[in-house]
Amino acid sequence: MDKDFKKKAYELFLEWEKNYLKEVKECDYEGLDWIYCSDEAREDEKKYRREIRSALQEQIDFIKYHVALLTFPSQTEETLNRIKRFLSMQHLIDKYFPDGEKPPITLTFWGGSPVCARVYVEELTEIDFEDSYAYLYFQTISISNVNFKTWTQKKIKDVIQHIKEDMEFDGDEVEIELEDNWGVNKPGSDKISLCCGVKEDGVD
Repeated sequence: MDKDFKKKAYELFLEWEKNYLKEVKECDYEGLDWIYCSDEAREDEKKYRREIRSALQEQIDFIKYHVALLTFPSQTEETLNRIKRFLSMQHLIDKYFPDGEKPPITLTFWGGSPVCARVYVEELTEIDFEDSYAYLYFQTISISNVNFKTWTQKKIKDVIQHIKEDMEFDGDEVEIELEDNWGVNKPGSDKISLCCGVKEDGVD
């Protein structure tokens, strides 16, 4: 990889990380309230802070991982612009999103190692689910798409098919199903959760 290109991409990440940490300080970690912490950790303030700081670093590392993925297709100015755009969408506080609005799609990966990570995108195709699984080994994906005023069975089927095809690209066997149907066909409910099971090359 061209060293100058790699340096520019890393500098973009570092600038984002600096601003992200400012947001963390500004909101005193409240912007991370979606991160899993056990009840007992919440009762013990020191333990809670320790766990939330660890989860914060895992979240930052997840974004760094995706920036690295974005550098692979081509080392061009267009690729750097894609990285800038991707990073501009990753925030904790609403007012920092471009034009003051979150991207339409929020993806939260749960149950892996690290425990969870969140990413904002404009299209599902912006995320490589296979590589995300290789990094996180998640068990559940929560998806919010504000453009979907109602999650119909067809929309859910199409999303599952897209993720399944992505994750099975290298030969793994992937089972994806809706965790529950409470939000299906209900106007104003923009979230669903999908359970994922993966047999790598057909092996549990």
